[in-house]
Amino acid sequence: MNKKKIATNFYRQLAILLQAGFPLVRALNSLAQRMSNRRFQAVIRGLIAQVERGSTFSEALAQTPAYFPPLQVQLIRAGEGSGNLTTVLDRLASAGMQEITIRNRFRTSLVYPCLVLIVAFVLIGFLATTIVPTFAELFRGAGAEVPPQTQALIDASDFMRVKGWYVVPLVIVAAALVFRGLLAIRAVRYYRDRLKLRSRVLGPMTREYIVVHTCRTLGMLLQSGINLLRALELTRDATSNLVVSAGLQQAREEVERGRGLEGPLRRTRIFPPDVVDMVVTAQETGALAENLIYAADIYEEELNNRMRVVSSMTEPMLVLIVGVVVVFVALSLFLPYIKLLGVMSGLQVEE
Repeated sequence: MNKKKIATNFYRQLAILLQAGFPLVRALNSLAQRMSNRRFQAVIRGLIAQVERGSTFSEALAQTPAYFPPLQVQLIRAGEGSGNLTTVLDRLASAGMQEITIRNRFRTSLVYPCLVLIVAFVLIGFLATTIVPTFAELFRGAGAEVPPQTQALIDASDFMRVKGWYVVPLVIVAAALVFRGLLAIRAVRYYRDRLKLRSRVLGPMTREYIVVHTCRTLGMLLQSGINLLRALELTRDATSNLVVSAGLQQAREEVERGRGLEGPLRRTRIFPPDVVDMVVTAQETGALAENLIYAADIYEEELNNRMRVVSSMTEPMLVLIVGVVVVFVALSLFLPYIKLLGVMSGLQVEE
């Protein structure tokens, strides 16, 4: 179980205990006793020790950012100050479960395509190392003229059998390490994040996920009593996409100058016009937090629908690609073989 899911379950169970009238330390002790994850059990024990020494709950959580990021700590601090800690914990649990659900659906939609690709690679590897060499020896022994595509297939097979078994994995690992190193450069990460948003296939899903995450986060912060400037700053820090982070920073600067959110949100070209219109109207009516949560719920449903559509389109496309590769290999091997049989039959007739 990953850390986000562990923390989400922790918020949910703690909210239930607090609603039942448990004092905070007693509730934490109860959770520590029934926690199956030993590492997180130690984290809860540390929280109890700090609270008993006089720290607030949010101060204790801030000492373990691996499980409790700054955004969540700020929300809990606001809940402590307003006396709505149970409500904030419940909101964090709900938001966490919604985000986990979205990610799980996205990963599930990738399972079948990945399995198809793995089967394709295994099949191609089997053909290249087992079937192709047999035909290659046959062509060489008969001295037959080999078509270019067949020769290319034979050359690739020879390479795989002689060097490919260690060269290909080394190239893949080296490319992954280089890519990871390049991502340490902020300009490269910014360019990658921009490509994610502009991609024809994944771009719409990425933008909708960003809309859901940003609107829900900002709405929760405002509902907890955090002012708009601080809420924008925390939302900016919580997003992993540098393009979105830059847009939220511009929005914060505009608000700090006494202007509205409309201009910077439209300039990012990430947030749909209807969401921006909703934000502008909500600012005028004083219902910004509620409208942001509402927008997040609407676009979460759209995101789920889009993932289902993309998944249903991806499966037949991958099957088609694998079929084309297999047909290419088969034609490259069998057409010269049939031609060779025809030539040998002609020779036998002449004799």
